[in-house]
Amino acid sequence: MRVLDWQDLITGQPLPRPAAMTIGVFDGVHRGHQALITRIVGRGLEPVVVTFRQNPRLFFDSANYMGDISSLAQKLSLFESLGVAITILIDFSSDFSRLSGRDFIDFLTTYGNMAYLVIGAQFRCGHGLDTDAVLIKRVNEQNGVETELVDMVLDGAETVSSSRIRAAIRAGDFGAAEADMGRAFTLDIESADSSSTAPDNWKRCSVRRLLPPDGTYRVVVAERETEIEITNGTIMLPAFLDAAHVTHIKFLKNI
Repeated sequence: MRVLDWQDLITGQPLPRPAAMTIGVFDGVHRGHQALITRIVGRGLEPVVVTFRQNPRLFFDSANYMGDISSLAQKLSLFESLGVAITILIDFSSDFSRLSGRDFIDFLTTYGNMAYLVIGAQFRCGHGLDTDAVLIKRVNEQNGVETELVDMVLDGAETVSSSRIRAAIRAGDFGAAEADMGRAFTLDIESADSSSTAPDNWKRCSVRRLLPPDGTYRVVVAERETEIEITNGTIMLPAFLDAAHVTHIKFLKNI
């Protein structure tokens, strides 16, 4: 899978092949996101995901931002496993935030060679969220770009969403998070800051990611089932693990 920077896309040569695209933050790459990605794969077009290097929430409210469900590395790996050929990464900035939704979509058509777009029916984009999915579909189809609006995936009467998964993780309900994500909640700590051995033979590990509440958890680390502690938002790994080589923590359903 190729990973392209947004600025390189709009200042360089357009993508050579007509593209099937979807757009979003894709935090958690949950079952609703997967439904969108499935539609861009296998259409005979270049399957392209347009997303953000960092969650736009960090730009708008960094003081209260609690971290993503998935790291960028996890998202890219999941995109590739689902058959995505190209991911376009946007660095959300003051300049980008002032871009209108219509201009954003026009850029994708012109430079991304967009021939097909699938988005959620509730999707909005642009400065002040000035452009909704219905308008995007109308403008695109005037320009010969097929556009599909997809309803949200439901679990009973409730919508599968990143917000719902975040609430489940914050409550320590890994079973609910797994049901919505279609896989176990796994914390990427590859870029975490680790300290030397702490009291009682634990190693501290600090990472700005969404964490469950403080407590003791059964997890799988380095292919070994064990327990970790989360204290004051810091992960405490058993000292027998070499923290420098631990990259992922898979939380089990039981606590």
